[in-house]
Amino acid sequence: RRVHGEALYLSNIASKVVLVHRRDKFKAEAILIDKLHEKVAAGKIELKLHQTLDEVLGDASGVNGVRLRSTQTGATEDIALQGCFIAIGHQPNTDIFAGQLDMKDGY
Repeated sequence: RRVHGEALYLSNIASKVVLVHRRDKFKAEAILIDKLHEKVAAGKIELKLHQTLDEVLGDASGVNGVRLRSTQTGATEDIALQGCFIAIGHQPNTDIFAGQLDMKDGY
């Protein structure tokens, strides 16, 4: 769910954002999905659905691409780019503080 917000944020500062998602459905709140599709329609975000990150490509000068793998066929696709930001869903590791600190949603 957080990745959608990150993609929206990055679309305000990058010329283009490629959002890679392993399914064709999103679990984020409807308002975030609507905003995401607005950015897609505006050409600021490109969706790569049914794909996973297979490899970050680069050389001595840094990152220059990514290789995606289809979750449906296994086929790969290389995309040239100048940077890679990876955000994944996660569960915060804060169980040790349960009952000791006031927390909301694990934070």
